[in-house]
Amino acid sequence: MFELLQKGLHWLFPTLALQVDLEPDKDAAAGMEAQLEAFDRNVFLHPDFRMRNNLAGDLLGRAGLDQLHRTEAFQWLNQSLASQVENYLVSLLGPDHGLEVHIHKAWPVVCAREGARSSRIPIAMLSSMLFLHAKRGEKNSGELEFQA
Repeated sequence: MFELLQKGLHWLFPTLALQVDLEPDKDAAAGMEAQLEAFDRNVFLHPDFRMRNNLAGDLLGRAGLDQLHRTEAFQWLNQSLASQVENYLVSLLGPDHGLEVHIHKAWPVVCAREGARSSRIPIAMLSSMLFLHAKRGEKNSGELEFQA
């Protein structure tokens, strides 16, 4: 297990990044997609967002829309992340690390239909991303960029 986990670890400047490809089953994927479609339809009804094309965590958090992880549709992702974070901590600190992990915020990045760039995550101790709608084969679709 440790050897498999090490293969996905990458040192990026002084930050250690773990890359894991998660693949939900059809029901979990359909539930998350339905939740995001409802979010996409409803978020622009909020007065602060009617005229915006791109939305991410800081803006959505001000409207209380950064708690996506609390929905039933995203419980598969919560469980998958919990398992991966535990493996990550064990690989770094050993099996007796004694740490507890909690999801503080989770939000979708709502991009303009023609595409857009996402925002920074400046204060996270651990953060993760799941691309449900990255179009394969399109230039830069689903890319993740790190800046020091």
